[in-house]
Amino acid sequence: MVVVWSTLALLILGVQAAGGPGEDAPIRIVGPELARIDLTRTDGGLEQAPGLKTFIVFRANKEQPQQSDGLGWTYHHHPDLACWKGRLYVGWDSCERDEDTWPSRELYSTSTDGEHWSRPAELFPQGVSTPLRMYFFHAPNGRMLAIAGLRVSHEKTGERTKGPLVVREIRADHALGPVFTLRAPAKAVDGQPPAFATSTDAGFVEACRQLLSDHLFLEQQDYGNLLDPVDQMRWHDPNVWAGDAELRKAAAEFGKAMCFFRRADRALVAVGKRGWVTVSRDDGRTWTQPVRPPTLITGMG
Repeated sequence: MVVVWSTLALLILGVQAAGGPGEDAPIRIVGPELARIDLTRTDGGLEQAPGLKTFIVFRANKEQPQQSDGLGWTYHHHPDLACWKGRLYVGWDSCERDEDTWPSRELYSTSTDGEHWSRPAELFPQGVSTPLRMYFFHAPNGRMLAIAGLRVSHEKTGERTKGPLVVREIRADHALGPVFTLRAPAKAVDGQPPAFATSTDAGFVEACRQLLSDHLFLEQQDYGNLLDPVDQMRWHDPNVWAGDAELRKAAAEFGKAMCFFRRADRALVAVGKRGWVTVSRDDGRTWTQPVRPPTLITGMG
């Protein structure tokens, strides 16, 4: 079952944009439910919302693999949700038993109503890809792309080593296009797909270039690793933080699983794991030193 807690928390509890006179916190959670949350319970101890329904996209089943992914693998993680041409898409990473270990593959499922979902299928051929935080990009030119990390070996992957990318188009009829390398590794690997620029589809090539130039989208990957160093948030380097040694030590945790929204005052807010929040008032070119707002509760994993 897929639960995007940080997003749900902001929607359920309510976000009040700070930034007015005397308000220096980037966000404040003002929902009265906050004071009643019981962190020892999976539902937070909150009252049930009438009419709320939960639908399961996929359930692992090792004993009856034909009822799940066909293989009975038990590790499923890193979900991403998108909408394209009347369908919802969910993509995620699947490993036989442990995170980021071989064998693994990237899967996806689709739905036209959010309740009934297709059987999982491979988003990329097994052995080509590794997981990311996000798998779908709706390009400004109207094309929809699917991306993943480019697998360079069967060694355990890690967030700080990801960088090379693969890409393919999700066409208007929901068929998947051929696989290309979007961002090449320093050294070519066996079976590496051709570069996206070799495609004869000019619209697809343009969409790929638009993705690579979208710094906000690429910053969603942990520590900004999909960006060239000059384009990353400077706060990925703990040495530039103003504060004591303890703060700079904590700063090493900044930059995982970031998501973004725009406040009523048009400032961009980035929220990441472990409660870090930073604000940009120039459309993402520069960001304030991250803080942990006292009313924001997030997972610490």
